[in-house]
Parts: sequence; C-alpha cells; structure tokens
Amino acid sequence: MPGRIPRIRPEYPSERGKLVYITGASRGVGQSALDAYARASYPSPPVAELYDVTDEKAVGDSVKKCIEKFGRIDILIANAGFVEKWKKIGAVDPDEWWKTWLNTPISQSLFDQHIERRVQTVNIRGTSNVIRIDHLVVSKGSAVLLSSFGAQLRRVSLSKSASLPDEGVHQLPADRLPPEYGSEGAKVFAVHPGAIVTVLAKGNPSVVQFLKDKMEIGSHAIVRLTCG
Repeated sequence: MPGRIPRIRPEYPSERGKLVYITGASRGVGQSALDAYARASYPSPPVAELYDVTDEKAVGDSVKKCIEKFGRIDILIANAGFVEKWKKIGAVDPDEWWKTWLNTPISQSLFDQHIERRVQTVNIRGTSNVIRIDHLVVSKGSAVLLSSFGAQLRRVSLSKSASLPDEGVHQLPADRLPPEYGSEGAKVFAVHPGAIVTVLAKGNPSVVQFLKDKMEIGSHAIVRLTCG
C-alpha cells in the first residue's frame, strides 16, 4: 500500500497552530504522528516528558503542566500501548487470565501472567487515564484513540488478551463519549492506523508477514481527521 495519499498529506491541513498532546510518541505510530504534525507546520517544537500512563497522578500532572505552559490542548492522541505474546487458549490458565480483567494481584514471578496484567493495565487503565477530556471541551478539540491490528480481527482466540481490551477500550469510548461531550464541542475518534510493522508487532512474528501498510497511512490520516 502506498505510504502517501494526496488527500491526507499533512502539508495541507485546513487549520494550523493547534496544540497536540501524544502519548507513546517515542516510536511507532506516535512518533510518525509527531513527524506528520511537524510537517503540517505546527509552530511549537515538541516537548518530551517521560511518565507511566498507568499512573493517574502522573498523567494528570503532565496534562496540567501542558495546559499551564501552552494554554490549552487541542488534539489528544492516546497512542501508548502494550502487546504480549499470543497464546492458544489451551496454554493459558483461565483463572489467571480472568484475573487480568478483574485487575486483582497476580504473581510477579510468573512472567507470562505479569505480561498479561501489564497489557490490561496499560491498554485499559492507561487509556482511561489519558481520555479525561474536559479540557478538550474548553478548546473544542479532538481525542484520537489508537486501536490495533489485533482489535480488528474477528477470529482471534479468547486467550489474546490485548485484542479484546483494544476493542472495548478504544471503540466503546469512541461510541459513548460523543453523546456526553459532542454537544459541548469535543470530538472523539477511534482510529485503526493500518496493518503496520512496529516494535510491538514484532513481538508476534506469526503476524508480521501480514503487516503490509506504511506507517504514514495512519499518521497522515490522523492529521487530516483532526484538522478538518
């Protein structure tokens, strides 16, 4: 698939000068989106901050500092995520798998179980921490929730713990938040950036052969979507 589509080239947004807040911008789709917004002539140089998206206070403090420094946030991109190795359902302990959904403590010494809990914590709690979007009502801004290749699969095993929360965490807020905030001017989108090779995707070699899209397809579309 081509990496550039004329209609979504980031050099031609209808609005410029917006303040963009991106989680997980150090690599992958987040970094590509950062580059795309820079090409769209966004005036301020990027400001990086390291924190854990699963830490509600850290997220809140970061958003607060951003608004205090720049005055507002116009575009919020919830991109940070985590993917564990895929397993067949027979290889997963049902009780421990269910604990990841209930968010109850599990043994940190059991690596695979720790990884699955990390998936839920980052992809569910991390996203929910980031999408507290009252500040977007003030700026009449946009929130973009990044979905994944796995979340688009309909014949995925129940043991694939990352894909199920991706479906719920990204699609449901995109469906439910507009009725809550749409009348106040905030917009919410769930975006599947394409079947692309990222560092996270490489953790599952069996699917890499199917990832044929270019990174720019998703990141350029995000710029076009949020800029009119």
